[in-house]
Amino acid sequence: MRNLSLNKLLWLVLGLMTLAAAVTGVLKQDIYSKVVNDIAMAGTISQDLIAILAGIMLLALAASVRERDLVKQIIALGLVGFLFYGYGLYVMERTYNMLYLLYIAIFSVSFYALVYGIASIS
Repeated sequence: MRNLSLNKLLWLVLGLMTLAAAVTGVLKQDIYSKVVNDIAMAGTISQDLIAILAGIMLLALAASVRERDLVKQIIALGLVGFLFYGYGLYVMERTYNMLYLLYIAIFSVSFYALVYGIASIS
């Protein structure tokens, strides 16, 4: 991957924003009460729990991946793709709560990181 340092910076920023949003969602589940019905609440919390794992893994990969670690780079791009899809759902379904602007930021950075990461593959 060309320019791995910029990719790692994007993964770091994305991991930190994801942890902030997902941990808040798990700890303060009432933020979803007005925008998610009771039937979908379990899925919303599950997505936040998995996003926490993805954020931690992305931070670990940003800290440990090297130029020759192609498998780790592909795993990181997969995690970025998951975050793009997951937070894209929140943005497009208009999950308006106190974290909505953070959802938009995660969605935007993950899109850029995904496109830039794929374009950087050599």
